[in-house]
Amino acid sequence: MVGTPDTVRKNSLVVLLVTSACFLVLNHSGAAQSGKTKMVPGATGQTEKSRAKIPPQRDSDVPHGDEAKPDRPRNESGPQSWPGFGISFNFSRMMGGQKKPPDPAKILDKEGPQFPDVYNMSDFSIEAYAKGNWPMVIDFELEQQSDVLLTIAMEGVEPFYFHLNGNNLSRHQEKLVIPARFGETARPATYSIRGLSAVTGEVKPVYLRLFGIGAGNRAVGSLKIDQLRFQPGVIRPQQKERASYSFHSHEDFTKAEAEFWQVGRFPRGPIIPRRVDVEKIKNVVRRDELVSSYWLGKGQGKSVTGQFQIQVCAWVEGKDGGDWATALSPELVIVE
Repeated sequence: MVGTPDTVRKNSLVVLLVTSACFLVLNHSGAAQSGKTKMVPGATGQTEKSRAKIPPQRDSDVPHGDEAKPDRPRNESGPQSWPGFGISFNFSRMMGGQKKPPDPAKILDKEGPQFPDVYNMSDFSIEAYAKGNWPMVIDFELEQQSDVLLTIAMEGVEPFYFHLNGNNLSRHQEKLVIPARFGETARPATYSIRGLSAVTGEVKPVYLRLFGIGAGNRAVGSLKIDQLRFQPGVIRPQQKERASYSFHSHEDFTKAEAEFWQVGRFPRGPIIPRRVDVEKIKNVVRRDELVSSYWLGKGQGKSVTGQFQIQVCAWVEGKDGGDWATALSPELVIVE
């Protein structure tokens, strides 16, 4: 994906506008330095984790935890501004400081599914592997009847458009199969999800909360990363308090990471996540293991405040199939 100088400048402008808009919404204390993505925590002792074998459970047997909905940011003031819609994967990762963009497949192998550093959960795109006849699952929740459209685009392939059920307002999982035309080999693709009001005339983004998404035989039955817990509800890092997290896997994944997102919400509208920290899971995630660790409540070693959610991403490299799964915690942790 080699861009001309004009394209690079335009992409940089998009990133600048998106970031500037979101600063009006989010409490940006401890914001990440510009031009950096998937930041490695600066504090030490953050890779400690424990693992235990637990018996497999059906989805119906697994509690989702104490679900909490993001509120408006505490320091929100001034006019509302909207982040750009249809954001593709991270321009700063692909373009920042480099004369030639790296191979997207190499990025996916090393870093896993690519979410933008800041995005609108009701209208966003991610970059991940796709393959013909792959199963796919999406775990989400709506607050009102909506038009929810999934799009999968891959170079040289006719895009795939799929209407998700916008009438089910409870949290639920929807499964589908990626068409055979996407080929017999996993290749990078762009997955987009858009939730809009189901009305005649002007439409607006609706509240759509994503709890998980995955593609590939290893990633789908139901979501293969589950039982994700993030607690307690409030921590004060200055008092040496920290948040613990744990998750269970139904399959083996060679790579995984825990991402920490600051979340805010527009009134009666979308959730806006902003990534502040990432912790690599050093060891292979094994089937039926319970992995647990903790977060110090900091972003790149610096203080942060606000509401936070954890997202676990697990994947295998393209040569091993390219399967991937992500899960987001139903619980929120407030850092004071």
